[in-house]
Amino acid sequence: AYEIRPRDWSSDVCSSDLLVRRPSPLSWEAVAARATRLLVLDGLTDADNVGSAFRNAAAFGVDALLLTPGTCDPLYRKAVRTSMGHVLRLPWATVTPWPDALDALHRAGWQTVVLTPRQPSVPLETWVSHGLAPRVALVVSTEGAGVSDAVADRKSTRLNSSHVALSRMP
Repeated sequence: AYEIRPRDWSSDVCSSDLLVRRPSPLSWEAVAARATRLLVLDGLTDADNVGSAFRNAAAFGVDALLLTPGTCDPLYRKAVRTSMGHVLRLPWATVTPWPDALDALHRAGWQTVVLTPRQPSVPLETWVSHGLAPRVALVVSTEGAGVSDAVADRKSTRLNSSHVALSRMP
């Protein structure tokens, strides 16, 4: 976690009353090992979307987030603000190599689910009715095309992300 301590007035390196020391980055394997629910952000470049993903992850009980290369830095001030500070509370790591890391998640017993508007895909109701696996990693991407075929084809369950399917949630 982040270490917050009173400002060291002798160094005058900060304009606020507190200094925050950014911890060393965690490995994605260490983050995944301590989680049962992961949210994987695949190439989200908009800081507001990244911050919203962290905020919603906290609201829905996600244990940690994995960010693929190219995803906006969640410590960018706009992402921190949009997340309402949850980027400082939830564990996260950058996952590389991507999408090869999905194979490592599968070997570790993770079920990966990708949101995609493309077919073939499973309606949300059908997937939920089968019950959740003990460890689920939900992969989301940008609006429009969604995740690439290279990601979706890695033994992942394709979940229909169309607005029609999502609007029928109980």
